[in-house]
Amino acid sequence: MVQYVFGCLVLLSIFGCNINTQTFATNVDFTPPQYISHDFSDANTLQILYSEEIMLTSELMVDPDIGVIPQATENLVELSFSEKPRAGNKYIVSLEVTDSLGNRNRLHIPFFGINERLPRLIISEFSPEGSKNNPDRIELYVLSGGIMSGIAFYLSHPLENDPDYIFPDIEVKAGEFIIIHAKSQNIPGETPEIDNKSVASSKGTHDSAWDVWLPESPGLSNTTGSIIITEYPRGPIIDAVSYTVKTLDEAHRYLGYGRKGDLELLEYLVHKEHWQKQETPIGPHLAIFSELSTSTRSINRYSDRDKNYVDSNSASDWYIVPNRSSSFGERNNPDVYAP
Repeated sequence: MVQYVFGCLVLLSIFGCNINTQTFATNVDFTPPQYISHDFSDANTLQILYSEEIMLTSELMVDPDIGVIPQATENLVELSFSEKPRAGNKYIVSLEVTDSLGNRNRLHIPFFGINERLPRLIISEFSPEGSKNNPDRIELYVLSGGIMSGIAFYLSHPLENDPDYIFPDIEVKAGEFIIIHAKSQNIPGETPEIDNKSVASSKGTHDSAWDVWLPESPGLSNTTGSIIITEYPRGPIIDAVSYTVKTLDEAHRYLGYGRKGDLELLEYLVHKEHWQKQETPIGPHLAIFSELSTSTRSINRYSDRDKNYVDSNSASDWYIVPNRSSSFGERNNPDVYAP
């Protein structure tokens, strides 16, 4: 009995409820409102969804401070910012909500400003078997113009990791190429290009393309990897590819992959409809088979008869070019490598 009363006193101190131990109601709701999700309704308004009807307390802050006008309606908190969040910049909103019984939930939610002028992009070429003279690179092709501000680039799961790169304010036009250098050579000329395509001059650059470098210089995996670009960190996927040298092994716990994370990332891309589930099970046989790629035999996206890049979100969109036929910064070489 003493233990039971002590438990009631703990609940009282946490939730601020008046409890009579002789008439304690077992069906009293002590569960705080549960956070469900958050997203922008427009570039200046963030909406936060809860599991039940809530009220805002006075504890609300945005860091960095951009001014905020809050409103709570039923189970939705709407935050309208006095200053529009800058695309690609990280902010943290701290707020506390309470339900009708006084149960409280305090959260710290990170979010990023969104880009209202997103270009349409497609991954058009990549080289996971780089060398000193031909480093690891990824090429993006601009389908329609816009500004790259805040677009996130990943070589890993976008919901579990920080981006490998967040693009700065590069104004791009339809028909242009962007070369992402995944492995730095630490030599002069590795200058990221923001407003001039002729600044960079190191190996693997192109005067007609925008050249940028991944800050941590991770390189591409030469066995299994994914390349993902999103509208903003942890945002909607713009384009993605998956490649591997592994083959399907249904007796293996990861179906032939060396790591559980490789399988989970492919499953995620299939779930998001950015890679086709042509057959079951989901496994390495659905990814681009990259074993024959070398530092000069890059992996390229096919074009149709009208020279438009083919995009069915599957391995069949891709081929490997012959020796010394990589074409970063230009239209893909149409020749296919024959072993």
